[in-house]
Amino acid sequence: LYFAYKYAQVIILHENSNLLKNLLGVIIQIRGTEYSLGLWFLPLLFITELIVALILRIHASFQLPAVLFTTTIGFVYVKVFGRALPWGIDAAFVMTLFVYAGFMVRQIVAESIPLDRCGIVYKAKCYFQQRILNSNLAVVGVIILMLSLNIICNLINIKPLSTGVDMWALRYGNPFLYVFAASFGIAFVVFVCSIGLKNIKINSILFIGQNTLHFYCLHIMVLSIVKKINEWIVIEKYCGLVITDLLLASITVVICYIIVKVVKNIAHQYHLVNNI
Repeated sequence: LYFAYKYAQVIILHENSNLLKNLLGVIIQIRGTEYSLGLWFLPLLFITELIVALILRIHASFQLPAVLFTTTIGFVYVKVFGRALPWGIDAAFVMTLFVYAGFMVRQIVAESIPLDRCGIVYKAKCYFQQRILNSNLAVVGVIILMLSLNIICNLINIKPLSTGVDMWALRYGNPFLYVFAASFGIAFVVFVCSIGLKNIKINSILFIGQNTLHFYCLHIMVLSIVKKINEWIVIEKYCGLVITDLLLASITVVICYIIVKVVKNIAHQYHLVNNI
């Protein structure tokens, strides 16, 4: 349904587009070209998970070097060639580091892998659990620190670019700053969501979190319709551009929420699928 909509959108809104190339884009997904039709991040994520799965099959002592080598290839490719590859393979090399790191952290936290009690990882985990997580002040301090480091690294990185970093456009800036900024940003979000909000149960937020893929598929379609309607109303005349953007984004989220909620309720009511 998503690709059918996008293809119809291409036909209606882009009269000079090569429809055959757009159709092929559903299969090969080369972002930034006519061979693309939305949802470019999904094949990228799939390829990244395949790469990480292959790396996890080799001996543990060689996994981190393999990850660093793969990520380096991604940055070097962008620097030398600067062209997007099918299915986001170029970005998948870069993202391997983050997916692998996330997988290992989850394994360590869940104690799914044995840790040497004399090793630095085990000691760091114990210190973190005993000294940081048991102190609300320490947790707030870590959250503020992660956010501050993320902002600082981002500001330093984007200064020579004169624009923001953008994986879709193959703009990473300095590889080290990009990795540090992303890591600090991820840590900030994880701390806020898993620790800062662990006792806050808002059903609507939980629902969005459990259905992020559905929202991801819908939000561009819904936002384009909302923007078209706004061309008649012109909200920015009454409340400014920033407030208008926030309102349009909020309206889009609400509409997506209603659509996903209704579809899931219908699917469950008529037993169309076990888990949609």
